[in-house]
Amino acid sequence: MKQFLTREDVDKILGVDPNERIPTPEEMKLIIEEVKKATEEKGRNAEALSKPEMDAILKKLGLENVRIYTEEEILSNKRRG
Repeated sequence: MKQFLTREDVDKILGVDPNERIPTPEEMKLIIEEVKKATEEKGRNAEALSKPEMDAILKKLGLENVRIYTEEEILSNKRRG
């Protein structure tokens, strides 16, 4: 009989942190609103926000376990995979 991989095995192979997740559609709306506020206050566009600034927004919203991927992270994963 074939042995199947567990969810944990797949996460480990893919480098997924089980404590992180992507935002739900409702959470994404909240994040977008906060990003708009932050960019208006700083006079910059959303792409100019740094990772620590995005992490601060997530923490402010109580979404510390949510992961927002940068465009560079997504593109580098596509190239590797």
